[in-house]
Amino acid sequence: MHVASILRQVFSNRNIITLSSTNMLYHIFNSLWELWWSLYLFEVLKTPITIIGLLATIQNTSRILFQLPGGIIADRIGRKKVIVFGTGLRVLAPILLLFAKSWVWVIPGIVINSVASLYGPAFNAIIAESLPSERRGTAFGAYRALTSIP
Repeated sequence: MHVASILRQVFSNRNIITLSSTNMLYHIFNSLWELWWSLYLFEVLKTPITIIGLLATIQNTSRILFQLPGGIIADRIGRKKVIVFGTGLRVLAPILLLFAKSWVWVIPGIVINSVASLYGPAFNAIIAESLPSERRGTAFGAYRALTSIP
């Protein structure tokens, strides 16, 4: 099977088109501010370097806490509901970060962003279910390659 026909097969599914396009948009806009986040904390909010490191650690490790609960909740109430909820929180978190006047006020935004990671298992499950089972590995690779472009 040719690469073009695999891509056509993968992206013929409406779930995959919706999730991949929104995922790409998220990564594009997220990369606009994330690159400068530590510098913003240091220069604008006058955050000590050790606190910046602590905030980054909290931000990166707290997402782990919400993966299993996210999967359980997705199985109980439905994947799409969890994705909509998580996406709403993903939109709210940067708004809180934007209005933070000190590093202390950054913490609620980080926590809300971490809670938003509840949707990760539901997101991945819908992708897996939407891909053709006989070519799931190839299709997942094509999906990840395309959404990693931004």
